[in-house]
Amino acid sequence: MALFSTAKVMNLTEFNGRTVYCTMEVAGSTGLYSRGIWFKDDVLSRMMPITMGQLSIFFAISYSLFFAFRPLRLPKIVCDAAAGIIMGPSFLGRYDFFAEKFLSPKQFLMINTIATLGVFYNVFVVAVKMDITMITRIGNVGRRIAVSCLIAPFVVLLTLVTVLRPKGLPQGSMTILFVANSSVSAFINLIPILEENNLLSKDLAQLAMSASAMCESLVWVVWISITVSQQPDIIKCIGSAVLLLAVIGFIVLLVRPAMMKIVQKTPEGQHVKDCYVVIILIFVPICAMMSNAIAGTALLGTLVLGLVTPDGPPLGSALTERIETILNTCLLPFFFLSIGAAADMSSAMADWQPLLKLQSIMIAGYLAKLLGAMLPSLLSGMSFRHSLILGLMLNTKGVMELHVYRLMVLHKFTSVPVYTRLVCSAMALTAIVGPLAKFLYEAPVKSEKGSQAANGLTLQSSFPESELRIVSCVHKEDDVPGLIDLLEACNPTKSTPICLYMVHLMELVGRNAPTLSPHPKHHPKCKHNGCLRIMAAFSNYFTSSRGEVTIQPFSLAAFYRSMHEGICRLALDKRAPLIIVPFIARNQSHVEGYMGSSKINCNIQACAQCTVGILVDRAIHTYRGPEYFSYHIAIVFIGGQDDREALALAARMSGHPGIMIRLFRVIIHNESLSTKRDRELNRTAIKEFRTKNFSNERVSYQEIRVEDWDHAIRAIRSLASESYDLIMVGRRQSESGLLQEEEEEMAILIENPELGMVGDMLISSDFRGGTVSVLVMQHHRTNVDPSVLDSSIRVEDEPAYSSGSF
Repeated sequence: MALFSTAKVMNLTEFNGRTVYCTMEVAGSTGLYSRGIWFKDDVLSRMMPITMGQLSIFFAISYSLFFAFRPLRLPKIVCDAAAGIIMGPSFLGRYDFFAEKFLSPKQFLMINTIATLGVFYNVFVVAVKMDITMITRIGNVGRRIAVSCLIAPFVVLLTLVTVLRPKGLPQGSMTILFVANSSVSAFINLIPILEENNLLSKDLAQLAMSASAMCESLVWVVWISITVSQQPDIIKCIGSAVLLLAVIGFIVLLVRPAMMKIVQKTPEGQHVKDCYVVIILIFVPICAMMSNAIAGTALLGTLVLGLVTPDGPPLGSALTERIETILNTCLLPFFFLSIGAAADMSSAMADWQPLLKLQSIMIAGYLAKLLGAMLPSLLSGMSFRHSLILGLMLNTKGVMELHVYRLMVLHKFTSVPVYTRLVCSAMALTAIVGPLAKFLYEAPVKSEKGSQAANGLTLQSSFPESELRIVSCVHKEDDVPGLIDLLEACNPTKSTPICLYMVHLMELVGRNAPTLSPHPKHHPKCKHNGCLRIMAAFSNYFTSSRGEVTIQPFSLAAFYRSMHEGICRLALDKRAPLIIVPFIARNQSHVEGYMGSSKINCNIQACAQCTVGILVDRAIHTYRGPEYFSYHIAIVFIGGQDDREALALAARMSGHPGIMIRLFRVIIHNESLSTKRDRELNRTAIKEFRTKNFSNERVSYQEIRVEDWDHAIRAIRSLASESYDLIMVGRRQSESGLLQEEEEEMAILIENPELGMVGDMLISSDFRGGTVSVLVMQHHRTNVDPSVLDSSIRVEDEPAYSSGSF
């Protein structure tokens, strides 16, 4: 009972031979917990039930707004801010019961404390993900955009505020800080919006982040200069500057090397020790306290600490994974509650004249920033559409602006009505520019690049006696043996060389900038996720290969939802007619920790402008060198451009002395349902293949005539009586006509649509127990929107590879 009643308990404690009397206050009527309704206790008079109730109501309102406005793609931060305002004095807080229980002064103090802590960790997490080298790679165009989109709104806002003098805005030196904060394009605000709209991997998004990082750096210089200059004498100014530089130097010169030591001590593929993560997270408020005491702002210390923290695995990813969940579910909700608790819509809307004057000034600033970003972009040769998108991105508002506005009203630098108008203005702008930038980016555009790419690259159009360029993808070490066998089966010789662009796929964790990094010769950069062993396996194959093989290894770190953009872009840049990706079943992706990776193959098939092959590797590999290599391949040819691509690859394989190929030509009786042109192309492809291998004893041909699709499936199932190392088939066997409709009707039962009906059947447990390797080929689709390949996945300087060298 003592836990639920108010009492002072005397506790006797032995300490160094003496008896110490300690007084302990036990939670009571104003404590944390309640005894419950069965003891007639007022649950909403306790701190913990009230806090849980606040979070529950906040999430209910926020997610209701988010899903209600989902068709409009309303950013999540706007829904969160709206939920905070609804729970504040503007709406629910107008009712006495709600205000008394959830908006009491004691609750308000706790909300603001947790909100401030949430801002610190939000700045830290975003800074950890930020690639600080973006500023050094920004280029002249990016610098002009950064300076222009900062100076233009700064001059416009400062002029209008000075001339019009709206009531309630900060005066004196605080006016400059307010104008600078309203003019800056903070990457801390920009990155979450870009990530939410899946635009982080786009060219303009990377340019916008670089420009915003430089822009914010300039504003921090202004902020620090004003803070230091406000000291009463020159000695204190110098002392303040020296102390500030000492804090930054301590973080850069001592804390960062310690973090690098942690990274070096962490074994490959292992997680960072929890004690290191906890120490760094504790350091966040310590750095905030030091910078607040010296520079007058707590955000500078957390920002610098986040920027010097090594991004990506193992340290950056561990920090972001540990803090992001509690940040988004606990800390930031209280931040938006504090935003709403200080706002009052009724007072903001009471007088229309100052409202219109302030909003006119803010809109003029937004337009000035838009033009400031667009003009340098247009002068540098960027299209009007892309310049407009870039300007919209740089106008994004977020946590930083809301935090500054909150500090202004808490420290009485502005009035509640002005504060409310500023918050509503910032959120209204973000609600417009985020979805509009996404819409403009996704809008189809006719371009010469798109029309040229629509023709695509195919194996059929490639010269047989020429270099075959292949982009292959590897998730893990188990994908390597099957890919090496397939590479050897493609018959690399001096007359038919192969150039392989091997891409090791890794999920982007702990950083924001996707990267496609080529590995220097014999010195792979990546040391995690088995990268060294993967590179070593391909190096061994290159050494033992009997033919001319060039292997150029890459590592692609990107989000799974945008990973296909980097792969397709690489294939397009290298003019590769074939992309080979490993198959990952949907249930397997969850078991092995590759959540979301099963959608990569579908995205590649939809966006690639060349042939895509999905390799389902089920074989037990015993590769003993090219001189002992043997491979038994079956080709199921029904018809269609996908099957013709599979046949074109088989034609190249047929020259390998260790390859045996058996071509099954399945002829459906009602073949007249397909187009005349399609039937002619099928016959031509079969004829050319048979003519080329007329005297090749290792290639055989068999025709199977059936009445309909049901009999065709039965005939293909009969192949299970023979043993094959690989079965090749096209994803779809018809392009138009009733035959395609019949195929689509049967496709309802397909578990893996990226494999097609026949491919899905061949990998099922009903066909030889699911132990047969299958290669599913797909001809590029002609309706690819070229904008989907507008990817800025950064490619670092590529090393020069001589022919035949790894």
